[in-house]
Formats: sequence, C-alpha cells, structure tokens
Amino acid sequence: MEEITPWEYDQVNLICPTYPPSSLPPLESHIIYSVSREEYETCRVTSPSPKIVAVCDRPQEFLYFTITFRSFTPTPGGLEFQPGKDYYFVSTSSREDIQRRIHGYCSSFNMRIIIHVAENSKKLNSSSPEVDRETRQSDGVSDNPIILQTVDQRKLPNVVRKEQRVSSGSGMQSIQTFSTLCLCLSIRFL
Repeated sequence: MEEITPWEYDQVNLICPTYPPSSLPPLESHIIYSVSREEYETCRVTSPSPKIVAVCDRPQEFLYFTITFRSFTPTPGGLEFQPGKDYYFVSTSSREDIQRRIHGYCSSFNMRIIIHVAENSKKLNSSSPEVDRETRQSDGVSDNPIILQTVDQRKLPNVVRKEQRVSSGSGMQSIQTFSTLCLCLSIRFL
C-alpha cells in the first residue's frame, strides 16, 4: 500500500507515463479517479459519475497534473482536501481500454495510492529526522523531493526509465521520472 502525507497547501505533481515519439502502440494511458475506500480496496470504480483527477491520454507528450491540498478551491468541481482525512486515487485503465472501471492497472500493477492530509495542529517530532512545517516553509524548496512509484520497476521486464533534474523559475529542483507502467508523483513542499 502506497501512502503519502502532505500538509495543507502542499502540492503533488502526478506525472504521466511518457514514451519516445518512435514508440509503437499500444502505449499506456490512464484515467486517475478519486474513489471511496471500498473502491480503492477492490479496484472497482462503482460511482456512476466518478471524480476524475487526471487523464493521461497523450503518452508521447510530457504531461503532468498539479494537485494543491487545500480545503477550499475556487474551481467549480475542483478537488478539496480536509486536514486529517484520507483520500484514495486509482487507475483502473488497461492497455486495451482507458475507460475501464474494474481492476485494470489498479489490480495488475497496483496503480493506487492513499493520500492522508496532515492535520495542521499536529507538528512533527523535532527529534525525528524530518523537520517541522515552519522549517520547511522557511526556504520554500525541498532539496530532496519525494518520488513515489506505484509499481516496483525491478520486477518488470523491458521498462524504460529516465530521471532528470529540472529547475523551475522559483529555483525549485525536482526529479522527474519517466517510465512505462509507472505513474510517478513528485511532491513540492511549500
């Protein structure tokens, strides 16, 4: 079970799988849904109108989606996250059917993640190797962004993997991982 714990107002980039232009179909595509705990556990999207988090349907283009963990969003229908709550994301797509809502990559490659939004009132233990929120906010940059992968690439044959450091205009450095059969997340702590 993959789980991350961002603070309110942290951001996560969902980075879609990217293939070289010369790659031949079928190429991996995903619809990422926000689902209930039961849907997460069974890899079944049963809601008649599920909440779509991201659509990774252009596998030969670099594509990512930024999620900001905030309790209110001005965007109608946008994602809202309450501190102390758990949120569940899955991709039940398959190579044959991006619209698939049962099993798919969720079952075959564990393409699912739990996001537990940290409570603002709780501080990390200062004796732990992690720093508290005020320290993280002081420089606005995470020197070691966290990369999570929903599948262990060492267990997969013929996986293309490339990592590169990227600097944004704000001076933030992140590692972007491009890989088949892997939905990668990079976290930016504000």
